[in-house]
Amino acid sequence: MFEQISPIHSKSKIMSNRWKPSDCAKVVLSLEATQAKLKKSEKLKKLETKIQQQSESQFSQAKVILESIEKQVITLTLEKNRASSV
Repeated sequence: MFEQISPIHSKSKIMSNRWKPSDCAKVVLSLEATQAKLKKSEKLKKLETKIQQQSESQFSQAKVILESIEKQVITLTLEKNRASSV
């Protein structure tokens, strides 16, 4: 697990407990960087979800408007045909 976090440390060094304060600091910095990336990734996922929901909502609204316009066009066409046949 530590090898994934900080590849600069060999497994034997970790197992022998010969850590220097600078080694610990490097691991902490690596963990903090990973945590920051995860937070950024989570924020991006939330934004993507929000954008998708807004897009779906706007699509639904546009669909309702188009259906309403289609009904009005049909109604006006029928009225025009009735008026011209009289």
